[in-house]
Amino acid sequence: MNALSAVAIGILFIFSHTPLSRAEDTQDHFRFVITGCAHLGICDSKDFESTIDDMRKSGPAFALFLGGMVDPAVVETGHSTWQRLDALIRKLGVPVHQVCGGCSLTPISASKKGGATAEECGRELSERGYYSFEYRNNLFIALDSANVAPQEDAGQLDFLRKTLGHASGYRNVFVFTNKVLWLQNEWEHWQEAIHPLLRGKVSYVFGSGVHFLDSRKIDDVTYIAAGSPMCRSLHFARPSFPHFLIVDVDKSEATIRIQPTEPLRWENLGHFQDDDTLPTPLLDQTVGLRQSILKTATLDAAWRTGFLDPPRVMEILRIQPNMNILDIGAGSGLFSFRFAEALNGTGKVFATDTDAMMVEYLKRKAKERGHVNVLPILVKTMGLDLFSQRYSFDIIFLSDVYYQIPHPEEYFRRLRSSLVKVTGRLYIIQPKGVSIFSDGEFDDFNKVVKILLSEGKEFPLFRRLAPAVKSFLRDWKGELVPIDMRSAIIADLNAMLPDRRLWNDLTQYYYEKRINGTKNTPLKLIRNGRDISLLKWLIVSLDMQGVFSETDTDAVLREEAARDLRKLNRILIENIFDLQRLRWIEPASVVYEAPSIVATMKTSGYAFVRSHDILPHYDLLEFKTGD
Repeated sequence: MNALSAVAIGILFIFSHTPLSRAEDTQDHFRFVITGCAHLGICDSKDFESTIDDMRKSGPAFALFLGGMVDPAVVETGHSTWQRLDALIRKLGVPVHQVCGGCSLTPISASKKGGATAEECGRELSERGYYSFEYRNNLFIALDSANVAPQEDAGQLDFLRKTLGHASGYRNVFVFTNKVLWLQNEWEHWQEAIHPLLRGKVSYVFGSGVHFLDSRKIDDVTYIAAGSPMCRSLHFARPSFPHFLIVDVDKSEATIRIQPTEPLRWENLGHFQDDDTLPTPLLDQTVGLRQSILKTATLDAAWRTGFLDPPRVMEILRIQPNMNILDIGAGSGLFSFRFAEALNGTGKVFATDTDAMMVEYLKRKAKERGHVNVLPILVKTMGLDLFSQRYSFDIIFLSDVYYQIPHPEEYFRRLRSSLVKVTGRLYIIQPKGVSIFSDGEFDDFNKVVKILLSEGKEFPLFRRLAPAVKSFLRDWKGELVPIDMRSAIIADLNAMLPDRRLWNDLTQYYYEKRINGTKNTPLKLIRNGRDISLLKWLIVSLDMQGVFSETDTDAVLREEAARDLRKLNRILIENIFDLQRLRWIEPASVVYEAPSIVATMKTSGYAFVRSHDILPHYDLLEFKTGD
């Protein structure tokens, strides 16, 4: 079961977009909040304090903390971080019930010893390993997930049996624990020892210890997994975004809202690493859940629409009445429905996707909008679907899809016969390998100004700014940055992309700016593991080509070296200002350069018509049949 079907069992699992407001607390209705995996000590305590403030504003009667509150990397040094956690919790102003346990995701954990110490500290500061409490005729049971097997703690099982034996008079029974053992490889222990006791008695089980959302019904028990580091400045290997859960209880029903504590970041939602931590059947459901909840919202986001600029693209396509249009990888229909509007009830738009949930979404939206000429079609994931070969198309359109096609040469060769000869056109929108900075990448330009000012006038980026920009920064009083000054700063940043001295200057700056006496380097700015690997490769490659030479800075670089230098400097600047909005168009798959795509298409039998340079971050390539 996934979160979208959860309504059928009396639980509504949705994202909250409305401002936080206090809940009414009566005998029949109350609210509580849930969080876990805060990783305090690694994550900035200010981020957690902000989350605590958001929780407080929602007006809960109490809070459940599901473990992982302090990262194992810091607990070995003592209890000071736990004391800081206690101080922050007190600001919540309501009772907080905790369970012991550490996060099971090791990339941000120090050691096994650290993890054991985290368990020990958590057990000391939680009420005890397992316990229960009542509120408004509802029963809450905390379990110690480290000891679920009968041979590990018979006392916990005896406690659970006795507690549930007297639970029939409660409206709801909630269980909360640290690890989500029903999703992990210890499911057999949970299934053997715990789950049989919950059937028919427990409404919901909440767990943490993983950084993604999941909801499923096993027998008659609803299991919910949540938890995410509350770090606005750090990003992790797994899909993750800072959030907490708001649970509104109304008699025997619960409404559960996911409350993000910052705008969702697509690059942290698009893929799993180390997926072998989940059994394959459950992994398939979890990935489907993540996509079903988040994919449509992200694909339709205003900032993404701004990057793709559909109105300008539509001008290039010159759609005429009665055309047949194939939209490959239509997603949420960002372009499909615009095609239908341009056709004005004539022709057909075949909106294909390999994701069954997206196809159902397209069908629903087409019906709501009255677009009878939009035909959503589910196609196979590998190779060209036979459907495409049954029709002739005046326009074949692919946006953000090319890099997902295995064996593109064979795919497009087979597709060629479906494109109308002479007048038919095939358009490919594909992320550029290296693009200039644009205004749409900056969600908070005041943050950019603050970073420049905090680093000071000796900061290599500050020194490279135009005199007018420097003057504005010196006089800045915290007001919104005007559009003309934003444009000037962006122009200066773009001028730094081909700068051969930027890397060395940043290296010297950060080396001299030691942190607690420790040498520092620009690499410590990098928050994304893929960026670090790419950055190191670029630095070595460019150095071997003499790009960083102090004596030959005026020499013209080869095209490949110039492109790699721009990529290097872009990654550095992106991470200095924590720019994330382009991350979702740089997927784990290879982003092919335009010349490579053109060569592949020519080999597949197409003629290259032109490249339309209308989008700052994308290439729009036009082809026709080569017959």
